[in-house]
Amino acid sequence: MRITNKKYLFIPFLFLTVLFLFSACLLGDDIETIRERAGGSNNGPNNYTQLASSIWSAEGNLSNFNSINYYTFNVVQGYYYYVFIKDSRSNSVDAYDTSWASIRHAAEYENGDQTYAATSSGYSSSYVQFIANRSGRVIIKVYPMGNNDNYLGRYRIAYTTVIYRPGNE
Repeated sequence: MRITNKKYLFIPFLFLTVLFLFSACLLGDDIETIRERAGGSNNGPNNYTQLASSIWSAEGNLSNFNSINYYTFNVVQGYYYYVFIKDSRSNSVDAYDTSWASIRHAAEYENGDQTYAATSSGYSSSYVQFIANRSGRVIIKVYPMGNNDNYLGRYRIAYTTVIYRPGNE
């Protein structure tokens, strides 16, 4: 059967294009990668802020929806590590203080293997725990929980090798 009307040839092309775009959205990049490609990094993927064990970082700031901040620390295979966040959901933050961000954070080894991904629940005892399955550097990405002004603002991050939240928030 020969198609004589060329407008019918457009329909399969359109269908395949839509299918490709849809599958790219479902199977493609995660939100951090999309933000990185959009240039949303605050301190760049090769300009990490070094964290020291049991010490809160200087205040980070997420000023727009594409913001990503990077932190790093070294781990030893087989040891437990605990990552703590102070953000708008933390007990130590005044509920009426809207200057604090609501964040998500994810960690990966330097080779790109994921360590964890988390939404901050922030409460004083909350933390993310992981056991290092190799020695080396872990990179943490911090970014807003969503796309509205309520998620932007300041935060702090710390890691420890014991289960206790660092002091001096």
